[in-house]
Amino acid sequence: MDKQPRLFDVCIVCALYEEASVLIDEFQLHYRVPFTKAFSRLDQYEYRWSTIQNHCGEPLTVLVSWLPESGLVRTGLDLRPLLEEFRPRFAAMTGFCAGYQEKVHAGDLVVAEYAYHYEEGKIVSGPDGQQQQPELKTAHPTTRVIQYAKGFDGWRKPVNALKSRLLNDLAQSERHIAPMASGMAVRADNPFPWLTEYRNRKTIALDMEAATFYLALRSLPQSHALVVKGVCDYADGQKNDNYHDYAARASAVYMLHFIKEYVTQQTMPRRDDSDHVAISGDADVPLRMKPSPALKESNNGMSSSNKIKEFDVFLCHNSLDKEEVREIGRQLQKEKIRPWLDEWELVPGCPWQRALEDQIAHIKSAAVFFGAHGIRRWHWLESEAFLREFVRRGCPVIPVIMSSAPSEPEIPLFLQGMMWVDFRQESPDPLHQLIRGIRGAHEPDPGVVLPTPRPTKIRVTYQPSREGNKGMILFLLNGTEHTLEYMRRDNLSHQIFFLKRKEQELVRLVMPFATLKSLEKYAEFKIDGVDCRFTVKMAAVTSIMSVKLEIGGIEVFRT
Repeated sequence: MDKQPRLFDVCIVCALYEEASVLIDEFQLHYRVPFTKAFSRLDQYEYRWSTIQNHCGEPLTVLVSWLPESGLVRTGLDLRPLLEEFRPRFAAMTGFCAGYQEKVHAGDLVVAEYAYHYEEGKIVSGPDGQQQQPELKTAHPTTRVIQYAKGFDGWRKPVNALKSRLLNDLAQSERHIAPMASGMAVRADNPFPWLTEYRNRKTIALDMEAATFYLALRSLPQSHALVVKGVCDYADGQKNDNYHDYAARASAVYMLHFIKEYVTQQTMPRRDDSDHVAISGDADVPLRMKPSPALKESNNGMSSSNKIKEFDVFLCHNSLDKEEVREIGRQLQKEKIRPWLDEWELVPGCPWQRALEDQIAHIKSAAVFFGAHGIRRWHWLESEAFLREFVRRGCPVIPVIMSSAPSEPEIPLFLQGMMWVDFRQESPDPLHQLIRGIRGAHEPDPGVVLPTPRPTKIRVTYQPSREGNKGMILFLLNGTEHTLEYMRRDNLSHQIFFLKRKEQELVRLVMPFATLKSLEKYAEFKIDGVDCRFTVKMAAVTSIMSVKLEIGGIEVFRT
């Protein structure tokens, strides 16, 4: 058996083991090679590897792995160490995704020309409640890879054969090279009309990992990448798993033949070992979450039996903002909170990296500060290490925006989904908010009593029309009057239910005219921070329809 390589030419990462398993099956079927089980050094994650040949007869070492959980956060946290350890010249992701039914069919392939996080942006408060101001940032493979993909036809014959064998379908397979949206949640409400109108008009596919995958590859400027996924559903209420296996296998077959054709010494040259330095290309040494036994036994004369001093919160910051962080640390001490600040705890003559590693592995919580001077490399490495610990053992990671920060501070993607503390605001008290985050979500905020908002003065006007039905829903919430427009529009084959506010579409649900079994669809949203739920039900056989809107648990509209 071949010796296990230290570096790999190709790394393929799937969101699910189900996707990785069929990928390995297809590689073994086409190349007749065995895959060997192994474990990464940094995370001890399992992977499988083998050696194949490209069309030039050159050997390629291939690694296949999968994420412990799907989603953009896990992709970012787990992909980076894998890339850092194995330094592939080509990285790929295969599997299945949702597709826009008006543009693609189940079983089609989508090559992600670029990808974006459709939830990125800023949430602002206005007279009509919360509104999102999108700030879309796209991530993409190299132009060389996209140019190769557009001229690549070697996938057609094997994918069509697979389609005939698995689906008994002789129709030609389709491949689309287009934008792919990525989000935090599995969608079953057909978000594509909204995505194409308010995010990117060319969007035809939706997943949870592609954008983060491409972003992670930016840290390896000499590596190439490509995301190819098969359409298994349309992200609507008719979701099923019938196409999962075929979609995953079709994307695997496409990728297998793309690698064979284009990962060569001419098109994607193998780098020398001398090129394999830290991911960012500088001499910084990444933090390691699991120090070696030898390191534990010896630390410049310090015994491994010494107990690590306990702290409540690690203060992660840019050293140029230290004065402001130091003052917040003193305020925390007055509240009996024990902060770890480098200048207070690091001992001259002792390895400072070891001290950081120890605290990251044992600290109870972390506060990541953003001030006037933005983010520096170690600032980011510390916060990234805490995010990995947060996922592993539930360590709270609290983004803190200091009073010196600009109006729109640069916050890393993986911290944007966490509730932050803003010292630029007087209310709620930022120090109390920070203490609550450190001590836990159940720590009461002194002197603050939050009433449960309920809609009042509810008025509804409702009338049938030739095109469907229309209604106006008026109510008072938190002292503000709100007006929602309800509309049902009839098409030839289905009905569409809308809920709008000042021309902004809040909800769109599509229902058939008839069904043999009871059917229910719903959508959830917020108005002024209050949970709302819009539900449409259809009775079996009789197809009697009922529509209901609840705001703060109170029913305000029903047909």
